[in-house]
Amino acid sequence: MLVSPARQRVCAMAGRGEAEDEEILRLLPPPISFCCPITQHLMGDPVAAADGHVYERAAIEEWFRASRDSLRSPMTNLPLPTVLLAPNRALQSAIEEYLQGRPELARKELDRASTAEAVRLWAEELLSAKSKSNQGLLLARAAMAELHQPLAKLREALAAGEQAAVELENRLCAAEAAVGAETAAAVRSTAAPSAAQPSALPRHNSSSGGGSSDRNSSRNGGNELFVFGRSAQQQLSSGVQ
Repeated sequence: MLVSPARQRVCAMAGRGEAEDEEILRLLPPPISFCCPITQHLMGDPVAAADGHVYERAAIEEWFRASRDSLRSPMTNLPLPTVLLAPNRALQSAIEEYLQGRPELARKELDRASTAEAVRLWAEELLSAKSKSNQGLLLARAAMAELHQPLAKLREALAAGEQAAVELENRLCAAEAAVGAETAAAVRSTAAPSAAQPSALPRHNSSSGGGSSDRNSSRNGGNELFVFGRSAQQQLSSGVQ
């Protein structure tokens, strides 16, 4: 079947119009009411909080866990009387219908959810590794605490050994000093008699000389007495005659 050039041009223009409409629709952002005010993403499980605003369930529950000491609204920063959440089924159905007409957004949300899940799993693994690391650190600290007491005893033993070594060294020094003093005294005592012998020799000679002179004087005295006796005897003999 032959189609006129005019009809072809009209069909081409109509096709370009549909493609442009799809491109414009693809560039349009989703409605604000479909997005969570915390995550700024399309909601998959919208719930209404006590402040009247609608949030993604996981996001508002995480908000409550993070601010459990002071529960306040993410939108108004006012205290919340309760943490009860009410599902918004009508809004959830409207978002699902909207995503059916925007498959690119559905794929994008699926990719984002997969990325978020991967991040969550990675965070859980990281927390688990950190917990194990903390547990290992605690065990190491406990082991170190158990080693502190033997180490303290070993230090005390080393200190006592050093003190005993110092005392032994002092005793050895005192013994060496005593031995040195005794040796010096012995050397002086042996050197004293040898030094006194030369002075005793002249004394021995002088005493010997004195003894000989005494003997000579006594001998001379005896001779004189003998001579005197002989002369007296001769005189008596002459007197008798």
